[in-house]
Amino acid sequence: MRKKELPSFSALIAFESAARHQSFKHAAGDLCISQAAISRQIRTLEEHLGCELFERRHRAVRLSDDGRFFLDAVTLGLNHIEAASRQLRDRHESSSVKIGLMSSLAGLFLAPRLGEFRRQHADIDIYIISTEANPEPQRERYDIMVSMGEPSSTAYDVYCLFNEVVFPVCSPNYLASNPAIRSFADLAGHTLLSTDSEHWSGIPWPRIDWPSMFQLYGIECDAFEGLRYSNYQMMLNTVVSGHGICLGWKHLVTDLLNSGTLVKPLAQAYETDRKHYLLIKKSIAHNKNVILFRDWFLEQVAQMNSRN
Repeated sequence: MRKKELPSFSALIAFESAARHQSFKHAAGDLCISQAAISRQIRTLEEHLGCELFERRHRAVRLSDDGRFFLDAVTLGLNHIEAASRQLRDRHESSSVKIGLMSSLAGLFLAPRLGEFRRQHADIDIYIISTEANPEPQRERYDIMVSMGEPSSTAYDVYCLFNEVVFPVCSPNYLASNPAIRSFADLAGHTLLSTDSEHWSGIPWPRIDWPSMFQLYGIECDAFEGLRYSNYQMMLNTVVSGHGICLGWKHLVTDLLNSGTLVKPLAQAYETDRKHYLLIKKSIAHNKNVILFRDWFLEQVAQMNSRN
């Protein structure tokens, strides 16, 4: 029977890695098992084949003639298996694309644009997973993420999206009722809305709030009248209703500015060095649905970046 003639698959994997690295130690690191386990797998394989595959020297190993002969066959077989596996995955890949991003970005930037994407690609199932904290690259349930800061992991394709740009915003009615706003210092006498510590606890950067903005513009302001919120969108809804001024992040308020729902009472804007990135797991980056969403999303961001 063929089963009796074939060595164990795990032994073949151990052999291929050890042969490629010319080291049992490096093969152990490659496969995340102990060096002793690598040695046992290869010894079992040699006993099965009735020959030595490596010449063992002090702290070094080298393929024997039999080992080189066998490596060619093993490499060819594993390459065929890998290629067939990839073709089957592509043939039966899911149409669903899971996207992880913070709820403010999901609600204010992505959601208003998704209708157009659905009209273009009705067969792609988009599953949006919104979070109150910056998505963690280690969370395997996401195919795509929008992350604050570049990840240290090499498991992702990374695309820089934009720097954060921050400025005050209010409703047109509020500005019409308060036309004397001519400088940042004038804002101190108004109702200023801000997000609280709970909101900032999920963000990997120091907070940007009214005190820090006043300090940035060299304005002394020990106290001001304000309202605090744990949710950015809730705060923004209050501002849209005409009840004060808040800080707007360009990527979150661009649509509201373009529609005239919000206005900028001042021309000043603070462009930070804080960058947002699109992350795509390399293991699924070839997926045609992921590629379609990636290209579409990057185009939406490019359009947003082109606006003042």
